[in-house]
Amino acid sequence: MNPSAGRRFVMNARSLSSTIVLINALAVSAWALTVTPGRTEIQIPPGGTMKAKITATNETADRIQVEVSKKDWFVLPENKGIGVGKWLSVKGPSFFWLKPGQSRSIPIKVTAPKQAEGELVGMVSFAYQPEKPTTVTPMISVAVYTGILGKQNFAGKITQIDVHQWPDRVQVGVAVRSTGNAHLRPTGHVQIVDASGAVVTVIPINEGSPAYPGQERAYFGQQMALKLAAGRYVLKTDMQYQTLSMTAAKPFQVKADGTIIAAEGPGEETSNNPGAAKDALR
Repeated sequence: MNPSAGRRFVMNARSLSSTIVLINALAVSAWALTVTPGRTEIQIPPGGTMKAKITATNETADRIQVEVSKKDWFVLPENKGIGVGKWLSVKGPSFFWLKPGQSRSIPIKVTAPKQAEGELVGMVSFAYQPEKPTTVTPMISVAVYTGILGKQNFAGKITQIDVHQWPDRVQVGVAVRSTGNAHLRPTGHVQIVDASGAVVTVIPINEGSPAYPGQERAYFGQQMALKLAAGRYVLKTDMQYQTLSMTAAKPFQVKADGTIIAAEGPGEETSNNPGAAKDALR
């Protein structure tokens, strides 16, 4: 995707005030090792601390040795002097063995420095080798997000919305830029509305990779077995994350041969005027 505002991005058919702890239930696997949760999100006040656990499981029939480490992942300019060693502690040995089917929980502790802004993002990494080492050392990393309560600013904007008609489906994409000091992982939907104002379909936009502050990320959705008839339409999207809500709309036209002509620009604030598509595409 081209991040430049006002330029159309290319759809990829294969891309589709208390202490709070949010732990992703999904595990992350790398060949023989499974690590859960896939990410840990913690929100604590300045000076606060919180403990959590990350579990590694040997899914192979052989004994493996695991090495645990930590590293910075995304650092805000305001937090430049606050490295992962100052806020994230990984307890227990850095090397250990796992028998076939065995699991081990690794305690972690996060502390929010009083001078920290927005959020702190680090990775806990697990490298492993069998008893007979190989030339390739697999590694899996899971994210730890520490939000600083009272100092987070969830802000962003939709920079582009687009639609593509494939032979067997319609795919939509929404590009979001994070303009605050915390990552965004928005979800929502895109409506396709015809020129009469009737909703043709509502396509969910599911969670994807995070958009870090100052960065842009595209989120996709699709409707199988949908073929848009020739005519004028409007894309209307509504995306949310935490306290943030973002809306935008963009007119487009489907020609008789199925070609889609979209209006120039990233999209405007949602309009209740179904005639907007006609005006913008003249």
